[in-house]
Amino acid sequence: SLGKSFANELRSRYGTLVMHLLKWQFQPEQRSNSWMGTIRREQIAIAKHLRDNPGLKPRRLELLSDSYDEAVQGAVAETNLPLRHFPEQCPYALDEVMDAEFWPGGADLPQRQSRRRR
Repeated sequence: SLGKSFANELRSRYGTLVMHLLKWQFQPEQRSNSWMGTIRREQIAIAKHLRDNPGLKPRRLELLSDSYDEAVQGAVAETNLPLRHFPEQCPYALDEVMDAEFWPGGADLPQRQSRRRR
């Protein structure tokens, strides 16, 4: 049961990571430092979790794949984009989701209008 708990944590972290990658890719006008921070934080937490639980390494692809439906549902809820807007299967490879240099659609944040104080 402890192994199942560790696997569930990894699946959940992959889900959060992929949800933010989907939002990053499919709603580029809303990109933010917060999304960037969440992506990076989850990558680091996943790497540490796998380091502490090396028995999960053979299950990485399975757990990433299992997390996709939840990730899409979260992206739909947070972006208000229709479900059909997202791929049916995870469009990112395991190596990509863990790559700190991987930003689907580019790493640029949107230009913000500066607000002038009166």
